[in-house]
Amino acid sequence: MNLKSHHQLIAKNGNVGEFISKFNKDRMCPIPYCGQQSVGSHSISDKYIRLMADTDNNVFHVPIIIRNNKSDEIMETKSTHDVSVFYGFCSGHEKLFDSLENFPGLPDANDIKKEQVILMSLRAIANRDYYNTLLIESAKQHDKYAEYRYKDYANSTKHYLNVYMKAIDDPSLIDWFEYDMPQDLYGNFLCASYDSGISVVTMPLSNGILRAYISTTMMSRSKLSICWNNPRIIVKRALNNNICVAPLWWNLKTTSEKEQLYKYILAGKKCQTVDYQGSIREFTIPPRLLR
Repeated sequence: MNLKSHHQLIAKNGNVGEFISKFNKDRMCPIPYCGQQSVGSHSISDKYIRLMADTDNNVFHVPIIIRNNKSDEIMETKSTHDVSVFYGFCSGHEKLFDSLENFPGLPDANDIKKEQVILMSLRAIANRDYYNTLLIESAKQHDKYAEYRYKDYANSTKHYLNVYMKAIDDPSLIDWFEYDMPQDLYGNFLCASYDSGISVVTMPLSNGILRAYISTTMMSRSKLSICWNNPRIIVKRALNNNICVAPLWWNLKTTSEKEQLYKYILAGKKCQTVDYQGSIREFTIPPRLLR
């Protein structure tokens, strides 16, 4: 099931907003054996998003579902209230993440330990699981075999959710490392991305560093042995969705500078586009952005 298929399926539902509203209302917490109704969750902490907002309380956001067809129009303008929000955990399981929100200011590097990395990654994976489930529910409106046909796709993120939940009590199930992002991104860039078994979550630290925390399961780690010690490869592999950028900072960039930053955003990815009329287009980020 490729991206083009995903977007075609959700576009077929006609009134996308109405379909998603109903889906959100019926959404249950993805934690195994929970069964409680989901509430709106921020996959990227609202506390840090507000620090980079413009005077209208907006940021630029690269979503999981791309609806534009040009590389310079990938970003959507979203309010801090709405950006990175998905219907993930129930109100009870939301309390798992209190330790990420209760720093009096920006966290110190010593505040972020493996337990916090697991929690940050869990939110990124749950965000991706939400969109996977949304797309499959959309497919079921037109294909009675969709749940069976796409079960491997659905089970992938659910498997990682289960492992990361277990890792809260047994951190040895997860491997991770830190990677300091380019200095220019500090205060201007945040993400909680998950793709292909890898989670990349950034956190602005009190020492002026934007640190990326990259994690995967120990089982997946063995499959990544060739590139796991090359953070640039790993970051580019996973860092392709659910990204927030400061509007003022971005608008001051030259075209050349923006192209360099696209190395971190959807670099080399084939993207399919969809609008609310169901129009589908496909594009690849231009090779000149990959130098």
